[in-house]
Amino acid sequence: MFRKMYIKAEWQNTLKAQNLDSFDSIWDYEKNANIQPDWVEEPNQRRGGWSGVCRIVLLDPQEQKKIVYLKRQSKHTYRSILNPFKGRLTFRREFRNIMRFIKRDLPTVTPIYYAHQGDDAILMTEELIGYRSLDAWRKEWQQQGMPPLSLRYRIIEEIGRVISKMHHYHYRHSCLEFKHIFLSLNNDTIKVRLIDLEKLRYWPFLRPCQCMDLGRLYRRNAREIKRSDKWRFMKAYCGKGASKEAIKSLWRAIDRQSLKKKKVP
Repeated sequence: MFRKMYIKAEWQNTLKAQNLDSFDSIWDYEKNANIQPDWVEEPNQRRGGWSGVCRIVLLDPQEQKKIVYLKRQSKHTYRSILNPFKGRLTFRREFRNIMRFIKRDLPTVTPIYYAHQGDDAILMTEELIGYRSLDAWRKEWQQQGMPPLSLRYRIIEEIGRVISKMHHYHYRHSCLEFKHIFLSLNNDTIKVRLIDLEKLRYWPFLRPCQCMDLGRLYRRNAREIKRSDKWRFMKAYCGKGASKEAIKSLWRAIDRQSLKKKKVP
């Protein structure tokens, strides 16, 4: 599945027209284009290197504007059992996880370009047109009023189904928060995508996977998630065939996980 270099076929002509069809040209994008970067996440130092994300506008062969997100990192690694010392580039894992999601029809971002060269890596993705993070939607609803109950219930249920599908494949997001859940609400059509798969990993045992992700999601938003909304989410997450006792059992396991986290100083 993993390749050192990936270019989405539909984007080859656009990247070539912008002289962005090589690792070096993309890495030095601002310098070559003589522009100031529009940083979404300014370069930050962590994990022994740096990583940053900027938003750029490209023109396709028909001169139509296309917005993409350019992520670059240098010496930004994670360690694993197979790579305990040098580690591996985190964007390499993120790209691999994006491709895993696509293979299993799990909704996420669309990759345009990936490559790594030595200790440097580039990951470019399409803009999620019409999508906003659940965090951004929440702030708008707090200021302008909550959506109708029927729409709110459908949002909760759709998020529950998407996260359940991710866990069905034993994938643990490991950093599941409102800012990583993107929603498109168009003519009452609800679509959900999960982003930032940098820390996602396969987890052999389902229950710990569920508790760690859902426990984090609830802890970070405990004051704003009503008990009735939590129950509606859990029902959608567990599916129509789940018994009331099975749902309660998972609920209790998540609560126990959350209590353990709260006790850690």
